[in-house]
Amino acid sequence: MVEFAQCVKQFDGWKDEEPRRKKLLGDLVDLIKGPAFRKFGSVVELAALNERIDDALKTEFHLTADTLAGRACAGDMRQWAIAGGLTHTRFALVFEDGDLGRGQLRQRLEADGFGVNVRPKKDTMKNGVLEPGFIPLQAAGILAYEISLAAKRENIDRWVATELMRMPGHIGIFTAEDVKDLVGITSSESQPHQTLSSPSTMNIANGDQGLISASS
Repeated sequence: MVEFAQCVKQFDGWKDEEPRRKKLLGDLVDLIKGPAFRKFGSVVELAALNERIDDALKTEFHLTADTLAGRACAGDMRQWAIAGGLTHTRFALVFEDGDLGRGQLRQRLEADGFGVNVRPKKDTMKNGVLEPGFIPLQAAGILAYEISLAAKRENIDRWVATELMRMPGHIGIFTAEDVKDLVGITSSESQPHQTLSSPSTMNIANGDQGLISASS
């Protein structure tokens, strides 16, 4: 998605072709909304994470922005499955290979009882062997890009983000208060390995657009 937004690599020369860009995005959004049952996403405020949690706790509990966001998505998926009576259904958690912090994310998820798959988003050659790309990761990349941008702007004002937010599911954001609560959980002597809490909800007002809000 970054390559598309910046009009580089395969999208070189697309900067001034707005109709073409909108057509492609519209087609991609339709493809995502069709087969997807539900969306899960999470944003972490890096400043809050770096200021509120010391290095010792980060190391002990494998806490990075990547692990917090990934663990929150996994937890939301598990809660959705339980609520829907799908406790005996097997799900595969797939994360993109090559992202920073993937080793720590795997450790965090496996410690909490999740199975983890790491796959490339695009076809990749490894040791002379072609590893096929996992196409759904490209759809996840679009959602991740849009919710990250919305969090930075504190406003869901892009058509793509609005359409994706209309899909059933939960998008959360770890604010300073959420991270503060997280410190209490991880430093508790009575429950040193309590499951990480879900972040606050990212809401849309009036069904179209709205401010990102921190609500329990």
